[in-house]
Amino acid sequence: VKFLADLEDDGLLIKVADALATLNFNEGEKIINKGDVGEVFYIVKEGRVKVHDIGFGDSQYVDQILGPGDFFGERALLTGEPRAADITAEVASVCLCLSRENFE
Repeated sequence: VKFLADLEDDGLLIKVADALATLNFNEGEKIINKGDVGEVFYIVKEGRVKVHDIGFGDSQYVDQILGPGDFFGERALLTGEPRAADITAEVASVCLCLSRENFE
């Protein structure tokens, strides 16, 4: 995953991989609610998710569809800022998840 690609220490990459949890989401299930506190980073393993109601301040963005290998929620690990969009499973989906606690 591009977000973690700069980790050059193989030992650190193994620790990150070991810290990943697997979560299953049903079609239509909300994964992230805009405005919530961000505590988890997600990598889509299977399925499709829709990023919608995307906005930062006065800026609004076009909805996005993410699939296997795509990721979201990285700002939660880096800044702790509130979520900037809603994310919903378009189909039954599986995500690998990394909490901020485990990341730190």
